[in-house]
Amino acid sequence: MSLTLLGFLAALASASPPAPVPCASYNAAKAALKRQDPAKALPLFRACLERVPPGVPRWNVQLGVALSLQKLDRTVDAAMAYRRFLASSQGALAPKWMKRRQLALGDLTRLERQILDQHAIVDVTSRPPGASVILAAGSAATSATSTTTTPHRFYMKPGKIELHLQLAGFDTTIHKVQVAAGTRYQVVVPLVRTPPPAPKPEPTTTQVPQDATTLPSPMPSLPATSPVRPHAGAYTLMALGGISITTGAILTGLALDDVDFYSSVAASGGAPRAIIDEAERRGARALDYEKAYWALYGVGTAMLVGGILWYALTPDRPERGVTSLTIQPVDSGGVGTIRGSF
Repeated sequence: MSLTLLGFLAALASASPPAPVPCASYNAAKAALKRQDPAKALPLFRACLERVPPGVPRWNVQLGVALSLQKLDRTVDAAMAYRRFLASSQGALAPKWMKRRQLALGDLTRLERQILDQHAIVDVTSRPPGASVILAAGSAATSATSTTTTPHRFYMKPGKIELHLQLAGFDTTIHKVQVAAGTRYQVVVPLVRTPPPAPKPEPTTTQVPQDATTLPSPMPSLPATSPVRPHAGAYTLMALGGISITTGAILTGLALDDVDFYSSVAASGGAPRAIIDEAERRGARALDYEKAYWALYGVGTAMLVGGILWYALTPDRPERGVTSLTIQPVDSGGVGTIRGSF
């Protein structure tokens, strides 16, 4: 039985208030896992993930999926499930569950050492981040993979892989990598922005005949056009909020990498002093990253909410139509004058 499973079961028996029950099948899945029946627990946990209501935490269900997969010796799938649990539970757990999170980090480190015996670990990042990344057919995927977003970690069989990265406003980029078992790869793919469409040609001007009729001025106002909302400030605030949140996501990925390195060195024992010093430095840096990305998440969320409220509460500015139109003939052609707000 893994240390994480022992901690998971101990947390369930704790006298402090439990985490909210995410779905009806959660307790049955938990009981099956406690009876050492992961084959029954796994489908129940997965069914629960599909039924978690909005706003209810999912991390405890994701931990149950990871533990069940680990007990079934599905090493790669278990490692991916642990990473999903760690990503969704940062800063959201009570102290007792934070201890379980540390145990999960240790289990993930041990699983990845086992994975490296026959696989490669490939960390894919795009610039800018947030691109959809798809493994092309025929790539050396360990198991069926769906579309995900960068940054993302893949566990790959040895061979040639082909990554397709897509992001709105950027050209689709194809990146190929040859990977070998027992090796970690850092793949950073810069994306090229799609050029804007060609400008439309200017409309031609028609000459007015010399015998054109002069219309009275002023003439009745034409109907007003659609209301216009002056929202440049709201758009800017929402864009800055998105940039802050995206930067926080990048720091989250960097912090996870540093934690992975620190955990692997701590678990190995007997590492050279230089490696231990590097692990301690990266561990301290991970803590700094954690403070920074939570600050960025908070500022970015505040900016997004502020921009949305600004947009929603800004009154419409009606646009008035033409108030007068005069056309007079001259020797060289026609001269027109239009007055109004446009």
